[in-house]
Amino acid sequence: AFKIKNKEREVNGFKVLQQEIETNGIAYVGYHFMLDKVPLSLLPYVVLLANVYKEVDTAKRSYGELANEIDIISGGIGFSTNVIASLKAESGYRIYFAAKTKTLTENLSDTLSLVEEILFDSDITNKKRLKELISEITSQMKMGIMDSGHVAMAGRVLSYQSKGAYIKEMMEGIGFYEFINALNKNFEESYDGICKNLKAALHALAKPENLVISYTGTEDITKTLEKALAGLKGRLNSDTFDEGEQVIELSPKNEGFMTASKIQYAALGGSYRKNGLEFTGALSVLQVIFSYDYLWLNVRVQGGAYGCMCSFNRTGDTYFTSYRDPNLKRTYDVYKGAVEYVKNFDVSDRDMLKYIIGAIAKLDTPMTPSAEGSYCFTCYLLGIDDEQLQKDRDQILSCDVDAIRTLAPYIEAVLSDGCVAALGNEEVIKEGSELFKELKTLA
Repeated sequence: AFKIKNKEREVNGFKVLQQEIETNGIAYVGYHFMLDKVPLSLLPYVVLLANVYKEVDTAKRSYGELANEIDIISGGIGFSTNVIASLKAESGYRIYFAAKTKTLTENLSDTLSLVEEILFDSDITNKKRLKELISEITSQMKMGIMDSGHVAMAGRVLSYQSKGAYIKEMMEGIGFYEFINALNKNFEESYDGICKNLKAALHALAKPENLVISYTGTEDITKTLEKALAGLKGRLNSDTFDEGEQVIELSPKNEGFMTASKIQYAALGGSYRKNGLEFTGALSVLQVIFSYDYLWLNVRVQGGAYGCMCSFNRTGDTYFTSYRDPNLKRTYDVYKGAVEYVKNFDVSDRDMLKYIIGAIAKLDTPMTPSAEGSYCFTCYLLGIDDEQLQKDRDQILSCDVDAIRTLAPYIEAVLSDGCVAALGNEEVIKEGSELFKELKTLA
């Protein structure tokens, strides 16, 4: 069975997590800046920062030269943000900004200097370039939402009742699209504010206590890291700032987003962690059952949608969502019928075995060294250990018809939140307007 490989140590006062996995001389290194203390209002600017990096000049080179240099000395440098739901974190989630690279060990020193140069010497306030990038990000986001409406709606519906999902939505979903779209439309008036906030976002994340380093590989890179982190330390700041009260108001907004398209993406979501319901591996089996039986037959085969998905998160966040769906009301009726289906669930032992294999296969998918390293690092952030993973496996393997039937209260709890969100054809959304509290046009 899979074992989490995280060796924790300190280098120059920073926490380093090494995953000793054979990588054939390639070093996968990530600088992760935790954003738990960064003011909420700056989080969208951190995302913008991640998008601007590598696309603007640095003090030493043009962005064209920078791209060449990255290709010459490394297998790539990437900047991203991530929000992951975590029961270990007080807030229920961990947020971070990551600068990641992969390179041959002998080039690691040069590559990490380049990462530092991009982070701290990039011309992030170049007006002409910012205008182009914000315009590009806006159109890409809009296309992404239209093409993957099922993902956008699943994120939106969870944001009504979960703080972690709310922040994820604000950084990756329609919340971020609305933010970037407003900057794009009012770029001239917003420009000074954008520059101020990008600088403030960098300042707020670049603190020594925020940084956790991950390294996947077997070679000893301590000396290289010591040198790189000594340089990096000089760029970080220990200024304190008044965060003020970070209040997130959650409410079931139940929005219907109207577009010119001919299809719908219908999501329903909620949390099962009410009445003391805890995560169990049986939920992973139920997810497979829904995907290949109940939702598949009712939403796809009979309903004519291209697809349908559901997910049960360890933190309780749960959603059902449809993909390229000709229906709306009918699909919500199918979701509501899930409780009765689970209560009366009955299949042969042979079918049950197929569902169990489907759930275990997800746990045992072979991973590349970098994917395995990332997975181990995520387990560290989530506070998941080998014991927990083994417990999940045991619950999946011992799952039977009765275990599935006992999950009916989980589905009832999720439905009781009454949270829905859909994106689709204007007429269809209007016809189903009693489902929603608010109808909006996706501008």
